[in-house]
Amino acid sequence: MRKVALFMAIILMLSMPLNVSAAPRAWNAFPSLGFEDTTAVCEVEVLGDKATDHIEVTMKLMRGNYCEATWIADDYGYLYMLEYDTVTKGHTYQLVVEVKINGVANTPVSVSGTC
Repeated sequence: MRKVALFMAIILMLSMPLNVSAAPRAWNAFPSLGFEDTTAVCEVEVLGDKATDHIEVTMKLMRGNYCEATWIADDYGYLYMLEYDTVTKGHTYQLVVEVKINGVANTPVSVSGTC
């Protein structure tokens, strides 16, 4: 009886599907766009899945299709950027954040606001 139970356990283990995922690793990006008079305050925080994840960020301040400013940074595991740019009152701006984790590009995240 013992051999049958062992044999059944082995069969069950071999028949279970393996959880192998080709999905990108988890990451979180939190962009923020604020205004202080005629200064845009552009900020992003990116958290990788692991401390060893190489994070590359390109942050762009857009007014329509025109790129007002671009900033680039990289780090491992966690990245925080805070940048400023002079803007014009009454215009709407969009902060676009492009993130690569370990060389793999992810869908850009963005936030917008009016000065």
